[in-house]
Amino acid sequence: MGKYTEDLEELSFELDPCDEGYEERLVEAARGFRPFDEALVAFLVEKDFLQEGVTPDDTLSFITDAFKNAGIEPPRNRKKWFTEHKSINRKTAFEVCFALGLDEERSEDFFRRVCLERAFDGHDMTEIVYRYAIRTGLSYKQAIDIIEKITIVKPDKKLSEGQVVYTDMIRSEVDEIDSEDELIEYLTENSANFEYNHATAIGYIRTMWDEIAGDGGLAVREREKYEPSYQEDTENYGRVDGRVQITASREDSLWDIYLQILGLNHIDMKKLGTDRSLKPILKNRELMHPLAEDSFPDRDGLNKVLNGEHVSHERVRKLLILLEFYRFWARLLLENGDYAVKGGDLSRCEQSINNYLLDSGYQSLYIGNPYDWMILYSLANSENPLMDFRSFINDLYYSR
Repeated sequence: MGKYTEDLEELSFELDPCDEGYEERLVEAARGFRPFDEALVAFLVEKDFLQEGVTPDDTLSFITDAFKNAGIEPPRNRKKWFTEHKSINRKTAFEVCFALGLDEERSEDFFRRVCLERAFDGHDMTEIVYRYAIRTGLSYKQAIDIIEKITIVKPDKKLSEGQVVYTDMIRSEVDEIDSEDELIEYLTENSANFEYNHATAIGYIRTMWDEIAGDGGLAVREREKYEPSYQEDTENYGRVDGRVQITASREDSLWDIYLQILGLNHIDMKKLGTDRSLKPILKNRELMHPLAEDSFPDRDGLNKVLNGEHVSHERVRKLLILLEFYRFWARLLLENGDYAVKGGDLSRCEQSINNYLLDSGYQSLYIGNPYDWMILYSLANSENPLMDFRSFINDLYYSR
């Protein structure tokens, strides 16, 4: 673990909502995540491509030469990586992997720690070719030659209720292929399997949601047995910070349960108007980094995932993390009778989330990812992770 991640981890353990200056430390954390160019340089130094203390100009020259030597056109906006902290799209990220001659393991590490994204999407035909080429040592040009020989099917259809071919099955089949012609034949004959994606994650999310929101599910049982009932605050009623009476008999909606997971169900949400996302209270908040706010779980995304509709990788991954985090602690609450942590629970929760992420083809939790940090901070030396997370979300709501 490098100094950057060590510092973030140390800050996570030091933060305590009861301490004076707690909110200022949260702002410090949100501002402390490094931009793409700093993450890139750190990666290049760690992998011995560059020396410690290298200048941006030297890094830019190295990147330009690496692209040219690999026969790849250097990205036009590469100077803005350093002057404006611009990040890169997935196509450019794969080009960087080829230009640097990264193997599969280092490519996945590059995506996870520098791009803060998953690496190879097993339901994307182009990325399957990229992975095959990197795994077998082919050049970028050879990978493009293969792609030009197949008809690319984009994963944009709704997941059917019928037979589904999962990513791990595709990956295992592709790993058995040992020639370019065989790969082209496989992708051509099985093109229908690439009309959708996120099949594994959608299956997990549906199962989690059934347990959380179903009849007698975790959410209603938590609220009925353990949540305090707030009396109506007549003085502040109708204001954005007014408290409202919560009754156990109300009919649960997806929105109600979503707010409960986040700990916002006791707050008058008129501030949102008709918006059933949290964008109005997440955007431009000092406590939240823009990368954490981007694709933050919302009602629309949850509805689409439950219906098997096509959404972004980030939307699915963040939703998967949030639901498993809540499910893990809600289960223990109902088993143990309180929110408190027992021995080993913190590491078991993190491992459980990572198991679902990796099995679904996503990158594991990384403390340098601003969204992941919110979860890992809640697990760091905490006596009550679920309530600490909810406290953080409430701080976001009330911050200006």
